[in-house]
Amino acid sequence: MKRVKILGAGLLGLTAAINLAKVGYDIDVFERNRDIGMRFHGDLQGLESWSEKDDILAELRQMNVAINYCNRW
Repeated sequence: MKRVKILGAGLLGLTAAINLAKVGYDIDVFERNRDIGMRFHGDLQGLESWSEKDDILAELRQMNVAINYCNRW
């Protein structure tokens, strides 16, 4: 299986990861911050999209999307 590496776990990086995983790629996402989606931190309108009861990280792992937190690229 082909593996794709994506820099950044923001909205665009996660969207790319999910779409590529759906067509069969294994994905490694590299994020320099402690959490994913930091650009939208504190965005009350965006909260609706990020407030699901399900654990999004568990869902990503089921899709073969690995999130790697690192301090340097």
